[in-house]
Amino acid sequence: LFRSAACAKSALALCALCRYTMESMERQGPDDQGPVGKASFWHIGLIFAMMHTFTTLEVHLYLPYLYTRVHCCKDGMPPLDERYDIADAENIRHFQSAAHSQGLEVLLSWRPDGTHVIRACDVPAVEPASELWSLSSFCVNRAFVQNSAQEI
Repeated sequence: LFRSAACAKSALALCALCRYTMESMERQGPDDQGPVGKASFWHIGLIFAMMHTFTTLEVHLYLPYLYTRVHCCKDGMPPLDERYDIADAENIRHFQSAAHSQGLEVLLSWRPDGTHVIRACDVPAVEPASELWSLSSFCVNRAFVQNSAQEI
């Protein structure tokens, strides 16, 4: 649900503040709409707006910045783990179609069990407009980029 631990902590803090505000309003009584009740609604609205702004900035600025920091498959770097290989036949077809439309080749490898696989560093570098793009200009493997960005 939440993209990072900071976002989850902010949501928990928001829930706690809303609960405190609602409890203080209940203590006032339903008929009393004094300045505390009006201020409480104002504070809830302000906090929701701040939370929305934070999550928007996280999705549109912070995560893309983290994705650009991920490097892989360069000379002198260790090869990526097998878990980042693309083994699903449907995903392989999608990559082959996207690569063919851009004039690129897809290097297929064989696993010991006889299935086709695109090795993690052999994923074609599709254009950024494609839904298969890795989200990083320095690494072609989307799964590795997303995992590494979460660790940063």
